[in-house]
Amino acid sequence: MEQKLSPNHSPDDQCAFCQIVKGEFESLKIYEDDICTAILDIKPANPGHVLLLPKQHFEIFPIIPKDIVKHLSITAKKISHAILQSIKASGTNILIANGEAAGQASNHTMIHIIPRIENDKINQFILEKNQIDEEDQSQLYSIISQKIQEVFNK
Repeated sequence: MEQKLSPNHSPDDQCAFCQIVKGEFESLKIYEDDICTAILDIKPANPGHVLLLPKQHFEIFPIIPKDIVKHLSITAKKISHAILQSIKASGTNILIANGEAAGQASNHTMIHIIPRIENDKINQFILEKNQIDEEDQSQLYSIISQKIQEVFNK
C-alpha cells in the first residue's frame, strides 16, 4: 500500500529544514552523513537539544522507508549517548512529533533529542492518564489490532 502525502507537502526547495540540510541556512551542525544531519535546535527545550533530520524531505514519519528509519534510530541512539556523556545530562527524551495534532510544527520529519536533568521544568512529557471505559477500550483494541495485522502481514 502506497503512503500518500497530505496536501500541505512542500517541495524540498521550500522547506526550511531541507535548506538547512543543503547548507543554505546557517546552523550548528554537530553530525552529518549521507542520510541525515544533526543540528543544535535554535529554540531548545533544554541546552543541547538536537534535531536529527533526514536529508530527504519526508513530511511525516510513517512515509520514511524502513532503511532510513533504521539509520535514524541508530544515529539518535548514538547522539543520545554522546549527550549523556558530554554534558552530564541525567537522561534524554527522544521524540518525534508526528502530525500537527501531536505538536509537529514543521512539515519536515525530525527526531528531537532533548537532554534532561532533574527539576529542569520540562513538563510536556508527563502524560495525563485518561479513563477509558471497558467497551471503548475493547472497540479500540479490535480496530487497532486489525490494522496492525494488515500492516505487519504485507
